[in-house]
Amino acid sequence: MSRYVLSLNERKNYIPSLCISGTYYHGTEFMDGDSFTDLTTKKSGYDAIWFSDDENIAREFSQDFSSGICIVFRLNIKRVCRIANFMDYNLALDIKDKYGLDDFRDIIPILLNMGYNGWRTTGSIGYNIYDDYCVFHDDIIEVTDFSYSVKEDDWSDYIPINELDETLETIENTDS
Repeated sequence: MSRYVLSLNERKNYIPSLCISGTYYHGTEFMDGDSFTDLTTKKSGYDAIWFSDDENIAREFSQDFSSGICIVFRLNIKRVCRIANFMDYNLALDIKDKYGLDDFRDIIPILLNMGYNGWRTTGSIGYNIYDDYCVFHDDIIEVTDFSYSVKEDDWSDYIPINELDETLETIENTDS
């Protein structure tokens, strides 16, 4: 990621922001031998955690890339503000052009420098468009429980997060 230096004029928070709280979902996959320690910003190449307010989007996301066990984490987010709101498509294009971004995720260090805690923008997977959220700090989210699927569209009920490693081990032993 590039390092950006902001002028005094750019430090003004001209990007609208919002507050979020509540239940959100993060879809991913686990391969044989994976274990869960925590969902952190260090697990992505962009120091952020992505999630949706739509459980079905998280499920689709985990299945889209999966060759392992599909997992949807249910997240609890206590009220957090200073979430950059990029729901205005023209604003997002202007920001992308202003900073010469090839990948919009490269704006993360700029937003961090401006004091933002995350973003909300539009994402798409397949033919579904959804609100795409990400946060830049680990202490914003709490993983409460998870659901899994080893066969497409056959999802478990939600299970407490402290039972994840044991559940994964049981699934792997069943498949062996």
